[in-house]
Amino acid sequence: MAAPVAAHASWPASRRPYRLAGMFRTFALTVVFVAVGCTTSPSSTTVTCPTTNPPTYASFGQTFFATFCTPCHSASNVGSAARNGAPDGLNFDTEAEVAANAEDINMMAGVGPNGPNHTMPYMPGPVTTPPTDAQRTTLAQFLACEEQSSN
Repeated sequence: MAAPVAAHASWPASRRPYRLAGMFRTFALTVVFVAVGCTTSPSSTTVTCPTTNPPTYASFGQTFFATFCTPCHSASNVGSAARNGAPDGLNFDTEAEVAANAEDINMMAGVGPNGPNHTMPYMPGPVTTPPTDAQRTTLAQFLACEEQSSN
């Protein structure tokens, strides 16, 4: 009976440590890429609705959405080019549409303790100046109030 062939017998003994090092490097890079991907995905800001002087649609939301969101997310924009790639049917023309999408909007554009979400508005696009982090924080507060009132 022939002796069993050692794994990677075709590799000279002097090269086997390099093969292991290459496999380890590939594994380590995979872990890094997965970890980076996990930390950059949008998340809830965990901002709550202020108990005093909360932002409302009339005092904040309407102007914010008209300035930063409806240039793409409006029913009046027809076709992918006019919507700058925004999905059809995802519109923020009314308070009801904003309230129905509050959590997702917060995860894409709000700022709070769980991190800043700067995915939207898409740049470059029809919006040429993004909202400030202070505006994004107020947005997160407004959206928390919208979610609270819809529950």
